[in-house]
Amino acid sequence: MIDPISENLKDLFEVIKAPNGFTDSESFMKTVLNKLSKVFFMHQSMFVYNNENRDVAFVLKNVDRSSVKKYLEYYFRLDPIGILKEISHNPQLVPGAYYQHGIAHLQNIVSPGVYLSSEYYNEFFKPQNVFHEMIGYLKSKEGILGIVGVYRPKSSFGFTEDEVRLMHWIIPYISLALNTILLSNRIESHQSFFSLLEHQSSEGILIFDSAMKLLFKNKRSEEYCNELSSHFPDTFSRYNTIPNILVKDCLALKDEIENFKSLFPTLPKNRLIQYKTKGFSVLTELIEQKNHSITKQLFLIRIKETADRVKTIEKKIQALFHFTARETEIIRLVFEGYKNVEIANTLFISETTVKNHMRHIFQKANVKNRTSLIHILSTFS
Repeated sequence: MIDPISENLKDLFEVIKAPNGFTDSESFMKTVLNKLSKVFFMHQSMFVYNNENRDVAFVLKNVDRSSVKKYLEYYFRLDPIGILKEISHNPQLVPGAYYQHGIAHLQNIVSPGVYLSSEYYNEFFKPQNVFHEMIGYLKSKEGILGIVGVYRPKSSFGFTEDEVRLMHWIIPYISLALNTILLSNRIESHQSFFSLLEHQSSEGILIFDSAMKLLFKNKRSEEYCNELSSHFPDTFSRYNTIPNILVKDCLALKDEIENFKSLFPTLPKNRLIQYKTKGFSVLTELIEQKNHSITKQLFLIRIKETADRVKTIEKKIQALFHFTARETEIIRLVFEGYKNVEIANTLFISETTVKNHMRHIFQKANVKNRTSLIHILSTFS
């Protein structure tokens, strides 16, 4: 079993925890690749991402540029993982078939016989002394940010299940750091943090400071708050126009920061709110606002109307994990912060029945508690 608190992993997270120390995303990626090489004991690795011009770009560690050129010209079409797709005669970064899984492990995708006889391995990977491949998908609220790929030769051992789980665990933190750098660059180009948020008119935006004082709300958030208040009358004590359900995750993040200070950054929290046929996606995250030499921690809440998206996600999760209709109902209430007794009262069943359903849900999702359940299912939302 890999020790998740190894010295190499600590070094990696020291980089991830301080993304604002980097002036650009490329220097951050290079540093992360150097740290990852020590965590996973591999020689070759790379980032693939869309640059400012929306062209596919690469940050490489011990990978020859000529190999990238060959990949872009031809071999991306044969790649079993399929990170690029030809669009308007140009290769473009796409989510692909394994995006929702978060991780793609080549040896779990292609059988050994097919792989060893494939043109992709013999003509592309083999000359580079590459045999084993694992990639992690970097995500933002808008979609795919890029991928991190790690590689080993045939003479080396393959990536173990423990290493796949470790990569699965690390990737959200790298995504968070990269998102922070990109947001900082966008703020700089707008000259004003709140000016940038005003331009995000498709989302409702709420900003609180570390003392939970409301600093900013846009017009769309006011509309959403008014609509939600009629269905969720329990409001945040300090601001009676803001439904409590919108700030629950904000308060949870605040509690994590104050009571559970640790090596790891604080990950954003996702929540799906549904009533009748309508739904909202709520993303709550910790951000930093730099003003000269002072850095302030702020809580950013993004609210987006999902319409039928909630039902689509629920159906996807239900199919992937083989949840029953009743289990899916309970999961929705868990995401809304309901306790067992509240779920029982809402669904008119006993608390014992709820506990039995929760046990089956945990078994199917291969988790041990609600926090882990929300984390793993959030990756599909």
